Amino acid sequence: MKETLFQAAKEYVEALEKIEKTTDPRIMTLIEAAQIYTDLVNLEKEIPEQEFRAKDQANALRTKYHELLMIKMKEEGISFSDRFDAANKAFHLSLTLRQSMTVPPNLPVLTMPCLKT
Repeated sequence: MKETLFQAAKEYVEALEKIEKTTDPRIMTLIEAAQIYTDLVNLEKEIPEQEFRAKDQANALRTKYHELLMIKMKEEGISFSDRFDAANKAFHLSLTLRQSMTVPPNLPVLTMPCLKT
C-alpha cells in the first residue's frame, strides 16, 4: 500500500509542479486552491519519513498553496484570524465540495480529517 501511495504522491507533486510552469491564462479559484492545499496536507502525512526529498517537495508546495489560499480567501471576502483558521476553512470548503460531488466507484479519493471549526 505504501509503495502505491508513495508513487501516487510523487505523481501528484510532479503534476502540480507542471501546472505551476504553464502559461494558462485562467485564474485558480478559491475552491481549487482549497482542494489542492488539503490534498497536499494529507499527502505530506502519508509520505514515509525516510522519503525526505518527497516530504520537502510536498511541504514547499503546501506552503505555497497555503499562501495562495489565503490571498484567494481575502479576495473572496472570507475572513480568518490566522493561518490555522484559514487552513481549517480550506478543509471545510474542500470537504463540502467533495461531499456534493459524485465520484465513480473505481476512482480513489483522498480522505481528509475533520477539523473543528
